[in-house]
Amino acid sequence: MIIKKRDNSTEEFDINKIINAVDKAYKACGYRGINKRIDNAIRMMNWSDYNSVEAIQDVVENYLMASAEFAVAKAFILYREKHKQARLISQKLGYIHKYVDSNENAANLSNTDDNANSSKKTAATLESELYKDTNRIIQRNQMKELLNEIKSPYRDQYIKDLEHHIIYQHDETGLLKPYCSAYTLYPLLIDGTNNVDGTKNHAPKHLSSFCGQFQNLVFLLSAQKKGAGAYGEFFNFFSYFCEKEWGENYWQKPDVIITNEHCLHPMTIGSTIDQYFQSVTHYINQPAGNRGNQSPF
Repeated sequence: MIIKKRDNSTEEFDINKIINAVDKAYKACGYRGINKRIDNAIRMMNWSDYNSVEAIQDVVENYLMASAEFAVAKAFILYREKHKQARLISQKLGYIHKYVDSNENAANLSNTDDNANSSKKTAATLESELYKDTNRIIQRNQMKELLNEIKSPYRDQYIKDLEHHIIYQHDETGLLKPYCSAYTLYPLLIDGTNNVDGTKNHAPKHLSSFCGQFQNLVFLLSAQKKGAGAYGEFFNFFSYFCEKEWGENYWQKPDVIITNEHCLHPMTIGSTIDQYFQSVTHYINQPAGNRGNQSPF
């Protein structure tokens, strides 16, 4: 009889492993060892109906409860949980060592998916990867709950279809966060970022304050999602503030100097626009600590 282990590998079924685990549970309760009646009953069970370690241990646990061996059943449960934690710690430590010691970049070392736009390995990228597998399990089961609430005929098939690549859920590791989103910048022009961060700032009045508040807004919203953000009105509003600075035909006057004799470096309309646009472009492509060191754009 072949059974599946927790790491999906297989091995020959060994009844003595079950007996030894239950024996330890009895000893943890102050007994000299496993009750002979329980020993015989476990050995006589038909285990061919169960093909995984977890299923077999569930049967043992239920049998101990049904046999009124409540203290032993509790000890057996604690035994399982202790070993579960030990396996988790071992797995995570192994991943940390692999991540640190490998010559691969951060994107290639992703725990569950290759959705990464940061190739540089740092403590932030490692930390974000460490529990992606756990997050994916939680998200899949959360989706099953939602499908169950709406009585979807696909609720029992959802995870199977994911595992067999019949359907594809892009980046399942963000847990509660939505993926890509599109935003209007209109509230920014009315109330600044106050409705998002509560800092009581004011609406931008100049190109400089618009660019600064836009950059802050991108990072504020990026913390609330796991994918990219689209800001389709950016160029419209960027142009609007250019008009407020230099008039409607600003784009026809790129060589007009807009600094005075007190400035050490004369600036033109064109070079100033380039500077602000370059600042925005570089800023939104910076790694963000609040999203696993991936850039928000």
